[in-house]
Amino acid sequence: IVEEALQSQQGQLSDADMAALLALQLEEADASSQVGDPALLAAQFQEYESTLTRDDAERWNGHGDLMHSPFSREHLTLETMDQVTLYSVGHGDMLEKDFWEMLQCSSIRVLYDVRPTDYRGELYSRHQRFSVAGLRAQCRTRGIFYKSMPIGRESAYGTLRHIQTDEGRHTLIELAWQAKRKRTAFLGRECAWRDDARQVIAEELRKAGHLVEHVRSDGGTECHESVKEF
Repeated sequence: IVEEALQSQQGQLSDADMAALLALQLEEADASSQVGDPALLAAQFQEYESTLTRDDAERWNGHGDLMHSPFSREHLTLETMDQVTLYSVGHGDMLEKDFWEMLQCSSIRVLYDVRPTDYRGELYSRHQRFSVAGLRAQCRTRGIFYKSMPIGRESAYGTLRHIQTDEGRHTLIELAWQAKRKRTAFLGRECAWRDDARQVIAEELRKAGHLVEHVRSDGGTECHESVKEF
């Protein structure tokens, strides 16, 4: 269309009008070349299909386990999920009041308890206020979603081995799913993240492209950085 206009009005247009029509002609040529590129169209279609598939795999009501669905297990990976920010917290010997104020500073609405368990699958806490039952009850009164999904139990040969299993990876995927929707934290034993097994979880999330903020006991945060050894 633009080419016809150039031919019919050649000699009647100003230099500025000619330049504008030539620019339009180049845009038309570029658009037509893209529309006609089968490889480009195939890539765009594939990306669209992948997005729809991932959205379908992420459909979950929040009850039970996200990765219980075979469809989710087939199509969801930590690396292909949308980038999210997760928070890492630890309790140590904190007072109950200080612990909940720390979570409030980061507006935490979902708390996943990933503290490792013993060979019987039981979690020992030196403070009753940080037992599974105690935390579940306190979260319920505060409107925080709580779920215990230990990573690093003795029967799975510790955190480093456990996190590489399907069960460990599924826990991380569920964490990312929650973080996409609400402020989500995962809980370790120690206040200092460098002294705690949760640094392994933070590192796996970072390697998959997600962001991890470690919440200090004073409510401040620091971005996760890699640690050579654990």
